[in-house]
Amino acid sequence: VDGARLYQWQSLRELCEDGQPIGGPTMLLHFNYQFMVMIWAAVGGFLWLVVALWADWGNWGLLTHGLSVATTPIELCKQKETLNEDYKAHLQGKLTFIGLLYVFTVLFSLGLAIWHQKMFTEMDSKIQRMRDFALCLKGFPAESGADVEENRLDWVTQVCGFDPVGVSVCWDFGGNQAAINTAAAKELDYWLDESRKAGEETSMPTAPSGKSCGSCYGPILSMDNLMMGCKGTSISKETQVAVNNDNPEQTYNDPSEVEALLNDLCSTSHMYVVFNTIEDRQRAATLFARDAKGTRHKYKENYVIVAASGIGYLTSEPDTILWHNFGIPKDRKIVSLIKGIAGIFIVILVWGVCAYGPYGWYIASSYSALGVSPGF
Repeated sequence: VDGARLYQWQSLRELCEDGQPIGGPTMLLHFNYQFMVMIWAAVGGFLWLVVALWADWGNWGLLTHGLSVATTPIELCKQKETLNEDYKAHLQGKLTFIGLLYVFTVLFSLGLAIWHQKMFTEMDSKIQRMRDFALCLKGFPAESGADVEENRLDWVTQVCGFDPVGVSVCWDFGGNQAAINTAAAKELDYWLDESRKAGEETSMPTAPSGKSCGSCYGPILSMDNLMMGCKGTSISKETQVAVNNDNPEQTYNDPSEVEALLNDLCSTSHMYVVFNTIEDRQRAATLFARDAKGTRHKYKENYVIVAASGIGYLTSEPDTILWHNFGIPKDRKIVSLIKGIAGIFIVILVWGVCAYGPYGWYIASSYSALGVSPGF
């Protein structure tokens, strides 16, 4: 038992010495934040002690408020009068403490945010992720058709001199979003029904390479097949009619209609390219860098293609991106931001008039009835 404990301790120590965070970067930053909160509280208490001693040196009135005990009504009245006098005398010291604590909190929060960002970037740079193999290119024209991705893949291969894994064109489907979502839902329903008929659980079909292929039943998710390296088995029209006749209440996608819907989509100026190695991605990023010297790479001899965001490094994983927001133009974002600010202002105004206003009026009236003018 002692030997096992010693072995565990040595492994933990070696893990820490190698700079590998236990639980990942997020867990490390979380506990680091908790430690910084304790430091902030300790510094705040120290500031209060300094201000209390400075404001009332020798008497320490700010440190002894509320500690005395009144046993008679006369002592209670004297204590209350003393506290009111001390409040007026120490008001400047309290305001000084609030100001110092506010400034320290703002600077401390900004410094902690910058430090955590630097820590996360350093730790994340040591971990290989999906985004390390992808490059974002922009400058492509708006195109439609079934051969857009194939043509752009051939062009990227020609420019780079080596074969990437594949490309993913960013399509503008804002006008057909409802139809595409409905077709995708029907495609998944068909897959689930076929799995149940075969007596299988809801497991994904297997591609020839052994990789999971989630869209081997139709064209709506055919891009999945391309990125997975497998060829999807589309549903023939005869099979589709037979399935619909067997299930009158369930209507699945007509492959010809789905293909027409996808072929009518218009591409945006952005495209993602996935490479086999990080080295290939870095070589391609250098070729498409906006500050690269020499001849620009042109698509179809008219469109200059460059890496987005300087050299195209991605800061997010694919599963963390809200793709439906990708095609929102900049002017709509500004309008949404203005609407949000205006909404917050209106809520604050309503709260002040309807909630805080009556309370303030009541307090002011109560103090005025006692002959005491309320403060701001």
